[in-house]
Amino acid sequence: MPDSPGKDSDTREDDNVSHGGYFHNKRVKQRAQDRALQAQMPAGSTSRVLSGCTVYVNGHTDPPRLALHDLVVRHGGVFLHYLSSKGAATHIVAEHLPPRKRVEFRNCKVVSPRWLLDSVQQGRQLPWAPYSVLGGSALSAFPVTSVASAEGSTPTLAAESSNTPTVAAEHTNTPTVPSVSAPTVAAGNSITRTVASPTVPATRADAPSTRADAPAARAETFPTVASDPEAFLRSYFEHSRLHKLSEWKARLRQEFVRAHSAEPPLTAPPTRVLHIDFDCFFATVAFLHRDKRRFPSLDFARDPVAVCHGRGSSDVASCNYAARALGVRNGMWAASAQRRMPAGTTLTLLPYDFAAIEAASAAFYAVLRGCPDFRWVLPVSIDEAVCVLRGEGEDEIALAQQLRREIRERTGGCTASVGIGASLVLARLALRLAKPDGVYAAGGDPSPPDSFWEQFGVRDLPGVGGAAVAKLGGADTATLSTLRHSTTLPSLQTQLGNKLGGKVWAALHGQDDRESQRMLLDPCAVFDRKSVAVDINWGIRFATVPQVDAFLDVCAGYVANKLRECGKRAGNVTLKLHRRAAGAPVEPPKYLGMGRCDAVSQAAGLGVPSGDVGVLATELKALFRALAVPVRELRGVAVHLAKLCGDQEVGPRTPGQWLGKGRVGAGALPAPVSTTPKATTPKGSAGTSAERYRRLRVSPVKDRAAVPRPAASDPGVAAFLEALPSQLQREVRRDLAGAIGESGVGRGRLRAEMQRRAEAARAVNAHLTGSGGTLLAPVRFQGEASFKRVCRTVEAWVAATCSGNGASDGPHERDVLVFLRYVEKLCVGDRVHLALRVASLVSTALALRETSCGDTRAYAEWEHILVRRVLPVLNRNRLTFQTERKLDVEWEV
Repeated sequence: MPDSPGKDSDTREDDNVSHGGYFHNKRVKQRAQDRALQAQMPAGSTSRVLSGCTVYVNGHTDPPRLALHDLVVRHGGVFLHYLSSKGAATHIVAEHLPPRKRVEFRNCKVVSPRWLLDSVQQGRQLPWAPYSVLGGSALSAFPVTSVASAEGSTPTLAAESSNTPTVAAEHTNTPTVPSVSAPTVAAGNSITRTVASPTVPATRADAPSTRADAPAARAETFPTVASDPEAFLRSYFEHSRLHKLSEWKARLRQEFVRAHSAEPPLTAPPTRVLHIDFDCFFATVAFLHRDKRRFPSLDFARDPVAVCHGRGSSDVASCNYAARALGVRNGMWAASAQRRMPAGTTLTLLPYDFAAIEAASAAFYAVLRGCPDFRWVLPVSIDEAVCVLRGEGEDEIALAQQLRREIRERTGGCTASVGIGASLVLARLALRLAKPDGVYAAGGDPSPPDSFWEQFGVRDLPGVGGAAVAKLGGADTATLSTLRHSTTLPSLQTQLGNKLGGKVWAALHGQDDRESQRMLLDPCAVFDRKSVAVDINWGIRFATVPQVDAFLDVCAGYVANKLRECGKRAGNVTLKLHRRAAGAPVEPPKYLGMGRCDAVSQAAGLGVPSGDVGVLATELKALFRALAVPVRELRGVAVHLAKLCGDQEVGPRTPGQWLGKGRVGAGALPAPVSTTPKATTPKGSAGTSAERYRRLRVSPVKDRAAVPRPAASDPGVAAFLEALPSQLQREVRRDLAGAIGESGVGRGRLRAEMQRRAEAARAVNAHLTGSGGTLLAPVRFQGEASFKRVCRTVEAWVAATCSGNGASDGPHERDVLVFLRYVEKLCVGDRVHLALRVASLVSTALALRETSCGDTRAYAEWEHILVRRVLPVLNRNRLTFQTERKLDVEWEV
């Protein structure tokens, strides 16, 4: 059937129209249709509120796009169906934007649909900044680049990579601290992301829901770890949930130790224990303090609610029981939790409210500490405590119900559950049966009946996970009652090992393991701080070694400040680094997260416990170089201080310590001797007797000369002198040889000593300046005595071992030994300055070839040689030549 003439004519006409002309004609027709639609609207239903506004809608919105189109046209605005250029629209309406759109629209007015609705409702155009999805102009404060571009590579985003999913499933290798939503811009010195702001009447840019009453968003700028490590660490801790939990827990335990340190430990285990825990604490607090204007109909008991920083790869910190019934679990990614929602159900994501969480925790512990029936209130976490009853006469159920009512009243609606048992393990199991919002007491003497154990599986026991269940041979489906009657202590120890097997056997019979018993009997010893640590596993991206050194300085300052707060010093420091695993993507699914990593660590003892920032920073830098992890492969840094002791346990280094007489603490030192004579009042003639004048005629100089001096040959004195630096040794030996008195012999000795020193100084100056020839035998390297030629040889050697083609593994060991012998000969021959020059030459050559060295193994090997082998030689000899020259020498290698 032939085509109609009309259709053929239209086709030929369209073929003659250019691409730009087609869209121009389309835009004209759409505006004509909008004017016709406005003319057809009833009188009184239109206005000029949006006059002068050209609106473009990006993505899915609530109200939908068609409703917003009618609203804009009805009230005098111009609606753009497509965006020919960013300057064509005065306002861009969006619920949320992907990272690339945030970069593209960073200089535009991107508002939520609420701005249109509120402006029409109030009859005037409201200020757009409070409704901004991007938070105003904060995103245009810095040039927009990425972290990759800062390191010299092409700027990319994880969501744009062809082999990287934009929304990844739950990733077991991704760290959970902090659960920060994906930053959208890495702008040179900052990382920008959106966080909830319940006080601003706008729509969250990262809200998972499309509801119009979603929380607002504002832009927040985070410094990068490379540009400003101190600000990065501060911002990291401000937004890290697990950091705050750790800080609150440590503070609660320190308060307990201070309050009960004078009390003696218990001699027998307590008879009744209460385990009290909030129900989905973070989610409850976030729900109680939500913006009720935006969530007026949210039902906490029926609607699924979760708490996290944002959406996508943010970790779920807490969720209510309605969400748990649908498969949501703590630690799950928000995107994975959203996919578990059935059709028609929306998971409501609420932001953290750390101030409200801390206030609720304080009220919780205030109620428990105010109960006179408790001997101890042992803090487990900010929302969990173990309470030890004073006796058995109390009505435990009634006491628990009263505590739950008081907690709910004092916290404004937070519910708590209570488990009661004769041991801590029974109280924990009873708490499982009490949740949510209930009380359960595990009865029975000495152990609960089988009906109690039938309600639990093997995984309900504390400390038992999937690996232990696999060793038990498919006991995952068995109840604890079955396991109690089918196993013995030897069989459990054979399958699980002596320690875990004994712990499981004790739990199956209602008994606590040794650690739990120790916490109940002597909690102060358990709660006393044993270590201080900092662990950063998000945002770690470095390009150079100095950037790593600066970050380690900040970490050292942080842990040193924590030591100062708890009055401790550390005797051991451990550096743990997370290196990108082989085959893992450079940018993991979680933006700036760790991804799959290999962990390496190394520890060092400090000798004398210390809390000095300089000491800790020096050890950390040495450990970093010993681990030899390429800086661009770093994804996580952790610093751990152990073997803590109190400040009072570390006394000054006294001669008794050097002579092997043990440590003398500061409290054991004698009181300072006063040099001021006591004031006396003359009584009668005794105050002016001849004895008084005889005492005054005694010469102080003769008294000091009369004091016997120890001989330098004394074994104890010799051992003491050997422990001193060489410069102090000479001064003490000269002092022991005899003081210079007022006699002629003393003056002659002084004059001879001054002449000898002047001659030595002239000889040294002649040697250094080259005037008068050299006083020392030449030191040769590979048969070459000229130091300039030696330097050229060493520089060529370094260049050959860092060729840049990736074929070298660094210098050969025999070459290194020859070089070290040359450095040692320079030091022994009073040429420490030359040894320092050649070491600095190697360091400078490595710094110049850092970016061009193709194989990082060669560069790491050279750094190891400098730090671990050359620097010790220089440090051992730093005072040898300095004794005569009296110069300050610092190795800048």
